Amino acid sequence: MKEAPFQVMYAAVKAVWQFVGNLAASAQLQPDKRNLFDSDLIGELNHRTGRLDAGHDPYGWYDEDYGD
Repeated sequence: MKEAPFQVMYAAVKAVWQFVGNLAASAQLQPDKRNLFDSDLIGELNHRTGRLDAGHDPYGWYDEDYGD
């Protein structure tokens, strides 16, 4: 009979621990963190990304008339 409260407490602590672990695992890092060399201050406007870059993106387009 004395084991029942400890089992309930153990199950509650285990559930909270799993919740915190899952929450931490699902947290995303900032994928859009900008670096100094990846600045929007210079370059050509890449219409695919909406940013200025060096103009070397093979999938981007760099003029406003993009195929029309």
